[in-house]
Amino acid sequence: MPVLTKLKGNDVALYGNQVNVGDKAPIITLPASDLSEVTIGGASDKAQLIVAVPSLDTPVCAMETTKFNNEAAAVEGGTVCVVSMDLPFAANSSII
Repeated sequence: MPVLTKLKGNDVALYGNQVNVGDKAPIITLPASDLSEVTIGGASDKAQLIVAVPSLDTPVCAMETTKFNNEAAAVEGGTVCVVSMDLPFAANSSII
């Protein structure tokens, strides 16, 4: 059953599996900025923060990514991975 939310005042249905705090992320493999493969998710001995943004080329997503990276740098024993719909090379920009 979809979850309803609003987009510009209009109802929008969201489909898929809802993620809740404490859920384990599925294991997935993604291309890194150098086109190597990076595996994220699943059980880990470190806390994983997976930040999903539509595009690193937008001001809001760039600001969000920078803020999460700066805040996470202060947390010992954790990892941060930013996932976007951009080509892998976008991660080489100066915001990350």
